[in-house]
Amino acid sequence: MSRKHRSFLAPGRHWQDGRVTLDERESHHLAKVLRAREGDEVETFDGQGEIHRCRLIRIDPRRVELQSTGAVTSVPLRPAF
Repeated sequence: MSRKHRSFLAPGRHWQDGRVTLDERESHHLAKVLRAREGDEVETFDGQGEIHRCRLIRIDPRRVELQSTGAVTSVPLRPAF
């Protein structure tokens, strides 16, 4: 059974061929804290309103690779006052 997780995707991370690699901190969080497994669903957010739905395709404590499932949402951000 596949589980769903959320992960922060630091600004500046680039998608290549529908794939992205998380930084070491987020990789550790998914692998060790949340105990994510290959095949799990991951929803990434970048803090700027872009959300990607992905599948976890490679995992180790320092490197997690995600494959986009094609669903991208842009959420308009409200100005902070």
